[in-house]
Amino acid sequence: MSTNRKYRWMVIGALLSFAGPAGWYVFEHMFSDSTVPSNMHPYFYAELITLFSFTLFGLILGYFADKTETASLCDGLTGAYSRHYVLLKLDELMKMNRQHGRNFSLILFDLDNFSQVNEKHGLLVGDSLLAIFADLAKKKKAKTDIFGRIEKDLFMLICPDTVIKEAEKKARIIGTAVTKLTEKALGFPESQTVSAGVYELPPGLKMSIEELLRFLKKPLVDAKVQGGNRIILLAKDEDAAL
Repeated sequence: MSTNRKYRWMVIGALLSFAGPAGWYVFEHMFSDSTVPSNMHPYFYAELITLFSFTLFGLILGYFADKTETASLCDGLTGAYSRHYVLLKLDELMKMNRQHGRNFSLILFDLDNFSQVNEKHGLLVGDSLLAIFADLAKKKKAKTDIFGRIEKDLFMLICPDTVIKEAEKKARIIGTAVTKLTEKALGFPESQTVSAGVYELPPGLKMSIEELLRFLKKPLVDAKVQGGNRIILLAKDEDAAL
């Protein structure tokens, strides 16, 4: 996702600003009978005005283009990628997995006791918890990883070219960081934990995205029954049970 579109549009605007004075100069000399060179000052001042105007216009246009792109790709509450964008990237990687055997791992995070937080402390605190977790996960993930919000308190981390043991380490780093969040950061006195299901896609996996999501959610249900704060590794051959 581009964050510098406004600067590109600013440069384009600055370059376009030369067209006005240059065109004026060419037009005047093509249709003028005078052989005496014209005073260049008007062209200079005209260029300064158009340079400022076009550059400012390009900056504003690019700023709103960036905002529009961000709004379409990101979840408004947490700033993580939206479900649509994450599943789009997941579909691309799954196609590469089928065609070329490119491996990658998935981590599905589920905030433990999120419903109780909402009921006990209010929806605003619950929303804040979602944003805090998303911000923490984005800071801990690798640059090539793709992190997004899939459902209410369900988040996915896509880890390209990553085996399951490496993905497990990433899940544990994020999980540990969540347990260290203080009452001041959380807005409530209880400790917070997160459970995760980790899965490395085998080469040539023939499974739809919706089937894959259902498969990943199963261990998270078990994790909640066991009290949460668990990381569950899914074996590559478990997909055969679907």
